[in-house]
Amino acid sequence: MTSIGSISFLALEVIGANIAIFYGLNHLILALLITVPLIFVLSHPIAKYASIHHIDIDLLTRGAGFGYIGSSITSLIYATFTFIFMALESAILAKMLNITLGMNLSLGYLLCSLVIIPLVMHGFSFISRLQKYTEPVWAVLQILAVYGLIRMSGECSQGFSSVFEQDSFNALYLGYSICIVLALISQIGEQVDYIRFMPEYVKSKRKAIIFGTMISGPLWIVLGGLIGALLAVMLIAKSADYMVATDPTYMYMSAFSKLYDNHALVMFLTIFFVAVSQIKINVTNGYAGSIAWSNFFARMTHTHPGRIVWVFFNVFISWMLLICGVYEIAAAVLNLYSILAISWCASLSADLSINKRIGLSPKEIEFRRSKLYDINPVGFISMFMGVLIGTAAYTGLFGSYCEAYSAVIALVVAYVLTPVIAYATGGRYYLNKETSNEKTHNQTQHNENKNDRTCNICGNSFDHEDLCYCPYYKK
Repeated sequence: MTSIGSISFLALEVIGANIAIFYGLNHLILALLITVPLIFVLSHPIAKYASIHHIDIDLLTRGAGFGYIGSSITSLIYATFTFIFMALESAILAKMLNITLGMNLSLGYLLCSLVIIPLVMHGFSFISRLQKYTEPVWAVLQILAVYGLIRMSGECSQGFSSVFEQDSFNALYLGYSICIVLALISQIGEQVDYIRFMPEYVKSKRKAIIFGTMISGPLWIVLGGLIGALLAVMLIAKSADYMVATDPTYMYMSAFSKLYDNHALVMFLTIFFVAVSQIKINVTNGYAGSIAWSNFFARMTHTHPGRIVWVFFNVFISWMLLICGVYEIAAAVLNLYSILAISWCASLSADLSINKRIGLSPKEIEFRRSKLYDINPVGFISMFMGVLIGTAAYTGLFGSYCEAYSAVIALVVAYVLTPVIAYATGGRYYLNKETSNEKTHNQTQHNENKNDRTCNICGNSFDHEDLCYCPYYKK
């Protein structure tokens, strides 16, 4: 239930609307048919290992080809996803307040950013209760909106053919559409934050698990993207301009207006639905972002001021993006970001689904500091090369078609290089055989029990394998 709460984001409708308007509804549908199964295939091993080992995306990445410091870079990529989408979702909420209540847009940006902070400060338990109690209301309103969309389609069907001139297939348009949708693969990081709390697998609940995994993951990309695209097409067919057709407030206002003639009721349903949707997803973004920032800075600066500090930090960055107008250039931002996201996820997925299966990497996920190298070239170099070649393609260095399919190129490069580098290195960088425990041998004292050691920093006793050399205290 908590995981399904994260599918409420209306940025998906905006993405679907923009692709449909700029590249054509036919290319959006093709992109969804190609991309969504691909996202599911890449995400499945990540979700599987997270649920089995009960670890978050940082620990999973650390033990699956990136190393102790290498995983910090991926935490930064993940944190970037959270504040980009937090900014987009806050912009949608602020625009709704501006359209319906006349609130100043700059003030709306600030309020919609700050409202998330007290909700996220209470941690996962509170977020889980929030999602649980708001989910039925959100689901009912979403179903009503879809019913309104169906009723609208009868009026606008004749105008569909005249909305777009680019009805014929265009390979470049398809490539750009695929790249934008691929950016959504990073949502697996947020899903893992929930999946790691799942109880042990039970055969009797197999159907429920499969249904929950599908509906709270890639399947909603299809539904949300198509809802936004169809509503945008219908508004365009009614001579609405671009800014109106791609705004979720106007989209859902038009859908609800087909069900009720009462203007006040339509406004109330629209305000309530958009507000609930955006708060539900931004609570997830705020929680996930704070964890990602905490992991990154703890590793880089050896300080841990607490997760709440990074909640404020993440909200501040998203607010700055709002001021800079990230909403207006969302498609371009997502197209470029997808290269980073897909390179990371492709490398991680390849390690879990290929390297571990054929014995190029250890079967278990090892994330303890004393057992790992700082950098594992398998994941780090494959991701780096995917980003490098994908970005070069995005700039047009290899021609227009490579530019259109830049994220796909990054995916292929990262996925293929992962087993190749693992084979070339013999998998020796997954585990540090010369464990740091040897460095601590001369700095610790034997207890009566030979398996225990006393730490000369804190004075507590630990098992021998739990002691390691500390790069910060140099002990």
